[in-house]
Amino acid sequence: KASILSILFMGLGQLYNRQFGKGILFAAVEILFIV
Repeated sequence: KASILSILFMGLGQLYNRQFGKGILFAAVEILFIV
């Protein structure tokens, strides 16, 4: 399940696995690349 979330949006897999630091970092990087 975490890998599916990670494919949809990088960082969601980490957040799902309770790795909040990594999840927020990856989500921020993803947002920067989209914008």
